[in-house]
This record gives sequence, structure tokens and C-alpha cells, in this order.
Amino acid sequence: FFQPYERIVDLSRGIPWPRWCVGGKLNIVHNCLDKRRGTADGRRDAIRWEGEEGTVRVLTYEELASDVCRLVNALRVLGMKKGDVAALFMPMTPETVAALFAVAKLGGIILPLFSGYGAAAVAERLRDSGAEFLFTADGFYRRGHKVLLKPIVDEALVDAPSVTHVLTYKRLGVEIPWNSARDLWWHEAVAQQSDQAPTEHTDADDPLMIIYTSGTTGRPKGALH
Repeated sequence: FFQPYERIVDLSRGIPWPRWCVGGKLNIVHNCLDKRRGTADGRRDAIRWEGEEGTVRVLTYEELASDVCRLVNALRVLGMKKGDVAALFMPMTPETVAALFAVAKLGGIILPLFSGYGAAAVAERLRDSGAEFLFTADGFYRRGHKVLLKPIVDEALVDAPSVTHVLTYKRLGVEIPWNSARDLWWHEAVAQQSDQAPTEHTDADDPLMIIYTSGTTGRPKGALH
């Protein structure tokens, strides 16, 4: 905790509406990354990743924290602030981890979206959450085939006008549709950014993530966590 809590739980509004760690200020990124920088832990491996095509990448805690800070600074330039919702429609890559931590470091709300969703499912969750930012990739490999993600995003955003910024990670290096008023390449956004960035102090019960049910038998329902 940046600021210790005054009491563990407040039930004054009734048992169904508890407030936990009242008065406490914290951020999970401080505990997961920030406090490891400049220490022996910072040199330990944080991520070991192998792509389907055989590419191998290893990131230490220090390297991951630097990537997160560069992304945080890029997002601040784009106007992201505490409480904003950012969707992650990403393949399983280290960049997905960096995006999750970057949103949390800013005090934003993470909206994870399964990379197998179609445009309609993506659009419905974006509309319902009011997401303004979206992270995606040009595509990814699945069982030896290239699966494009960005065209699904473009189709979804026709029905999800709240999204004003799309950061796209170049995973495949294939040609994809582009909207210069909204789209930005990930590598270009972070290229000139500092690897240092302040971490937002959040209340213990501030929302971190919106997780939706599958919606198999009806509209998906979101829950704040």
C-alpha cells in the first residue's frame, strides 16, 4: 500500500455492498513491477514466451517494467486517464502483458476480449463498457494458419463509436486496413517514449477489470473487479 488502509471492511451500506481496505491507496503494478526495478529481482525472468512459429523471447522484470512505462507514456499522450476503459483484443504475446500492466499503472480499467471473438461479440462488449482505447494486433498464428485480428476490429468499431484510439501490434507483418484518424502502430507510439513513468495511486476498491460472461444464452453481462 502507498497509504495503509484504516479498516479492513466497511459494511455501513449493508452486507451486499462492502467497502474493503477503506482509505488504502495502492496499485498492483507497484507490487508486480515497480518495486523490483534496480534490484536483483529486476534481473530475473518475468516472461518466457515461444510463438507458434518458433520465435522465442525472454523479458526480465526490468525489461517488462520499461516496456510498460513506454506504453503508459504513449497512452498519456493520447489522453488516457484514471477510470478510462481499455480493451485488449490481443493474441498471447508479451505485449499483451505489457498492455494489461500499462492500463493498470494508469489507473484505467482493463477489458479483456477473447481473440477468437467475432466482430459482433467484440462490438457488444465495447459498447456496453464504453471503452475508448483498444489494443490489438494485425493478426497471429493458430495451428499453422494466419488469423487476422485488425479487420475484425474495424468491423466491430462500426457499431462501437466510443473507441477513439486503436494501438496495433505488428505480429504478422501483413497488410491490413487502416484508419489514420484512429489507428496507431504500437512500435511507433512507444518509439520515443521514456522508460520511466509515475504510477497512479488508486483506492483499494477502484475497479481494475471488467469481465463479461460468455453470453451463450443471452446478452453477456459484465462485472467489475
